[in-house]
Amino acid sequence: MTRHDGPVGRSWLALRWAVGGAATVLLASCLGLALLAQLGLTALGTAAWKRGDPLAAEQAFSRGLAVNLVDRWVLPFDRGVARFSQRSWSGAAEDFELAASLAPPEQQCIVRLNWAWALEAAGDEFDRAGDARNAVGYWQA
Repeated sequence: MTRHDGPVGRSWLALRWAVGGAATVLLASCLGLALLAQLGLTALGTAAWKRGDPLAAEQAFSRGLAVNLVDRWVLPFDRGVARFSQRSWSGAAEDFELAASLAPPEQQCIVRLNWAWALEAAGDEFDRAGDARNAVGYWQA
């Protein structure tokens, strides 16, 4: 005789399966909603970028980072591009650095090139402002 024999044992087993199944469905639903949110915010950011509004694109990509589940390098990269176009060099460099830490090997080149351009642009801006110390810091990063 097992511990699941009898009406009480079978009821307990059925309850465990029901609770476990409900928890699985709830988890899958939450992950699905998060994925839909990520895709939707990525689409909003891309649409804003295409209509020439890098600030709105940055904001959408920033919100998307909260639910960033798949291709986790893409949103920081896209936000870096939006920040770069707004001349926010250090913010762009930080985003490209994050993207580089998440990107697959086949995407490293494009991410790291953008990161280098952001660092160079930040250094150039400090140099134009007469701040050689900070300029060199960005150029040598």
